[in-house]
Amino acid sequence: MQPFDGSMPPPEVAPGSATSVPGVHEGWRRRHPISPVINSIDIAYRSIRQLWPGLIVLVSFGVRIFALVAAAVAILLLAWTVIAHLRFQYRLSATELEVRSGVLTHNVRSLPVDRVQQVGMNQKLRHQVFGVVSVDVQSAGGAGSPEIELSVLTVPEGERIRSALNAARQRAATLDDTLVPGSPLPPPVVEVAPVLLFQQPTRALFKWSLANSPLLMFVVVAPLFTTAGGFVRERVGDRFPTGAVGVSIAVALLALIALVAATAVNMVRYHDLCLTQQGDELRLRYGLLTQQQTDVPRERIQVVTETITVPGRVAGVVGVTGHNASGSTGTDTTYLPAVPSADRVRVTELLAPGLALHASLRPHPR
Repeated sequence: MQPFDGSMPPPEVAPGSATSVPGVHEGWRRRHPISPVINSIDIAYRSIRQLWPGLIVLVSFGVRIFALVAAAVAILLLAWTVIAHLRFQYRLSATELEVRSGVLTHNVRSLPVDRVQQVGMNQKLRHQVFGVVSVDVQSAGGAGSPEIELSVLTVPEGERIRSALNAARQRAATLDDTLVPGSPLPPPVVEVAPVLLFQQPTRALFKWSLANSPLLMFVVVAPLFTTAGGFVRERVGDRFPTGAVGVSIAVALLALIALVAATAVNMVRYHDLCLTQQGDELRLRYGLLTQQQTDVPRERIQVVTETITVPGRVAGVVGVTGHNASGSTGTDTTYLPAVPSADRVRVTELLAPGLALHASLRPHPR
């Protein structure tokens, strides 16, 4: 393959084509055809979480009216996501990742590959059902949110984007003065097998989850102070003795349910967390129902934070976070919530070799 020398503009590839022209950057690609369905589910879920009081009011007008309005909204939402899918295209060259999108307005976004901070691959339960993945590309100016989100791709395509971005970023870092916009992608990198650096012990995660669970009890207790509280009292109030004994039993049972539920949420969220290294890339993977994967170049980690909370002190674990160049807050982090205290120095050195962060986590002076 002869590199593009910039003497003439690269030939345009027909929109939607998944083929590449030899010697030129790849053609425009589309997301997976199931994208409108999954994106409609995502939008509906977020809308219900924010507009649930309006849904309650709508139900009060009758089931028939509610069903008609819900059907009309579903049709409009699906139509919108289908148009958005048809107008969304992306392509990757040796110098930039380009995205064209927009329904009422046309947006073109270009992200230089040398500005890529990390690439995340997420698989929620609905993605796992259809065998697809969401790819989030974080840049130096992303301010905690993905600069480019390729919401529904096949797993092989997501891995290809991740690998191609990594190869293009490395090439841009070493040949920055010789790269020409629109030059072809570098040849595929023969990736070595990932090396396991740290795997979060299940016992440490359980202790951390159990210690943190009381902080989440308000999720269960809060409905007792709302309209749902009256429903609960009417349905189960007569099942307990009256007076202080009944109240004590009800509170104890409620606390137990909240403790078990909150512990289960933490265990499912950070299930099988492991940190691996592949070349110069660190990869953090975790999650049971929603599988999260974050790839970040080790040299992009700027700050390492060690945090021990009151529940963490009880559980004997430390939270270790590696912040990349995008900032110290938001989603642009490598977070290990339950590192055993005996392993915290070793894990810190894995994230940032040579960083002498050996200060003890002592209680604050009186």
